[in-house]
Amino acid sequence: MNQLKQGSAEYLHLDLGDLSSIRLFVNEFSAKYNRLDILVNNAGVMRMSSKTYTKDGFESHIGINYLGHFLLTNLLLEKLKKAPSFRVINVSSINHTVGKLDLDDLHFERRSIGPFEGYSQSKLANVLFTQALQRRFDASNLNGKAVSLHPGIVRTDITRSYTGIMEILFKMVSPIFYLFSKSSFLGA
Repeated sequence: MNQLKQGSAEYLHLDLGDLSSIRLFVNEFSAKYNRLDILVNNAGVMRMSSKTYTKDGFESHIGINYLGHFLLTNLLLEKLKKAPSFRVINVSSINHTVGKLDLDDLHFERRSIGPFEGYSQSKLANVLFTQALQRRFDASNLNGKAVSLHPGIVRTDITRSYTGIMEILFKMVSPIFYLFSKSSFLGA
């Protein structure tokens, strides 16, 4: 089995909006490595009020921001357990505090999706998943930690899908946003 050298990185393709891609990634990772010390679930989308879906038919926010991470983490759990000490870090958002998890309408089929509802719901799901994961680690006496965090206001391209008025407004406030945000390096 391979082991990455300190200070090096390797790219393996993964699309969190496609459950088959997640499974292929885990198979490829498992063929190369016998353990995983740290898993950082950081990918995310934030689409304002337009409903889009993953390849598997999930509303994109919940599908990519939560379900993709949930499946990836659970499929990699055996590799994590092989590390002497491991971490699962779920990047969430302060928006989780206004999220409402509606298990009867997770994909916004019966309710409209407003500016932040899908994003906030998915980030709340991340926080709840992290808490449940830590309880699971503790109950199994595993030497692992599950944490979630809000990275602060970071300059990324998460707003790339803004359209219409939101795109115009964001471009107008971008200079101010730049002053009060941190680089992706500092966010990491």
